[in-house]
Amino acid sequence: MKTNSNTRLFTNRNTELTVHMLKNYVVKLNWCITNLKQHFPDDSKTFPPEFEIMERAVFGIQNYCDRIKKYSQQLTIVESWIPVTKLYPFDSADSLTKGNTLSCHLNPEIYLFCDPLLLHEVFHNLLSNAVDAIQATGNTGEILIMDYIDTQRHKYQITVQDTGIGLKKEQLEHIFEPYYTTKNTETNFGLGLPYCMKIMRKHAGNIEADTILHGGSRFTLSFPLKRICKKGDRRNEF
Repeated sequence: MKTNSNTRLFTNRNTELTVHMLKNYVVKLNWCITNLKQHFPDDSKTFPPEFEIMERAVFGIQNYCDRIKKYSQQLTIVESWIPVTKLYPFDSADSLTKGNTLSCHLNPEIYLFCDPLLLHEVFHNLLSNAVDAIQATGNTGEILIMDYIDTQRHKYQITVQDTGIGLKKEQLEHIFEPYYTTKNTETNFGLGLPYCMKIMRKHAGNIEADTILHGGSRFTLSFPLKRICKKGDRRNEF
């Protein structure tokens, strides 16, 4: 265990140094871009295309630094009993769902012992991914959120299901690995789902992904049953 702890500290320290170095380079690049622009008229709207490429590259580096720093940090969770319907503003997520239908069927009687801010991040990530998957079909679609108690596995589970393009077998095998991504954009680094998994593991839980038979994906969040109770039951910190 000591070896693992030392390795983690060494890795985190290397990450901090790398991020610091990259941010120093970004400062220099921004300085160069600003100075180069001064050679053009103040009202110039015809900067060479290289300026846009450089600015996008700088933004990408900054975004990457922020994401990798966030992913590498040790998580500290602050837990309390929260109604599962309050884990995310599902009823007012129109700006996120972008015209797609979001149907939420969480049991209002169930409370979950968790860090609500971290789980908010998990749901935001899963919903954003669901919207991207639906948009990839060229149509609008539906996102369905449900919960149920699996008494055989002693788990409380919440599923986030969409009618998007689904996931291939090889994608399912790697989707929770850091830096693996199915999106070909400059702002995706394959750290969102690994970060969600990290949060779930902090809650002694797990995330599973699968493809639905008639198209779409389903992500299942699993929590130990001891983390839930019904409204009105006595709730003790553990």
